[in-house]
Amino acid sequence: MPRISAASVAEHVAAQEAAVVRAAVALIAERGFERVTMADVAEAVGLKRNSLYRYVPDKGHLLGLWIRSEMQPVLDSARRIAASDDPAEVRLDRWVGSQFDLLIQPSHRQLLAAAASGLPDDVAEAVGRDHRALYGTLQTVIGACRPDDSHDRVADLATLVIGMTRAAAEAAEEHSANGLRSILLEASTAVVIRRRAPRPVPAEAPERPRRFSAEHR
Repeated sequence: MPRISAASVAEHVAAQEAAVVRAAVALIAERGFERVTMADVAEAVGLKRNSLYRYVPDKGHLLGLWIRSEMQPVLDSARRIAASDDPAEVRLDRWVGSQFDLLIQPSHRQLLAAAASGLPDDVAEAVGRDHRALYGTLQTVIGACRPDDSHDRVADLATLVIGMTRAAAEAAEEHSANGLRSILLEASTAVVIRRRAPRPVPAEAPERPRRFSAEHR
């Protein structure tokens, strides 16, 4: 059994998992996900390969560990934003802005590229659960902005805002991130906060007088 280097087994495991993630991220940034092996990660952390398998059984679960290490602080922050006493529009700006800032980070883009190779079923299920929780916080914020809307309407608006945020982050690879962030915040506010005035119902056109020919007189 490996020597415990923390106050408890749980803390030791958490510290080792964090070290594994740091080593894996550095190696993936240098070589790409496909070229990094479990043996490479074990060597970088200073563990024997069999010891590494105690914390993560394969590369798919290593990727899941990386995703969770990034996801948890993001989810915690989103929950704080949703539960804060700030005005709803301020919370919307904070939520969208923080997600955009995350999505344009090089490490997050590396993570997405690695995840494209596929995830084990249990990892994919856990990641999906975390993302649903994250999107639920956006629905809470939008619901505060539009308290009279139905749940389905709020969910549709959240889907639209998420799509806009992803599209802006992708565009930031070729355009100014600051400019796109500003436009994104304006657009999300326009979509969620500002309601369109109801369209006026066009008045019925007056009936044209009939023309009668001489034979009808």
